[in-house]
Amino acid sequence: SADHPLVMIANAGGSAITGTLADATFSGQIKVVVGMQMNTGACVLSYTNAGGSTTTKTLTNGVAVMLCSFDATGSGAYRWFPIGDVS
Repeated sequence: SADHPLVMIANAGGSAITGTLADATFSGQIKVVVGMQMNTGACVLSYTNAGGSTTTKTLTNGVAVMLCSFDATGSGAYRWFPIGDVS
């Protein structure tokens, strides 16, 4: 949600886990998502991209992605796009 700009995907298990970022609710919302891998499983991020489809990224331990929301259609269809994507 907009009240939580920092999202951590923490994986303490052996299997990969996926954290799905909720759809943006307004333009200019910023999220920083950090992968915290504490075992052999991966930390996977899923979000709705500018085209309206799903983007999936695997975050290595300690790697973060910054996302910003914008109105992709001009009619309130808010989407996420990465800023300085390092994943």
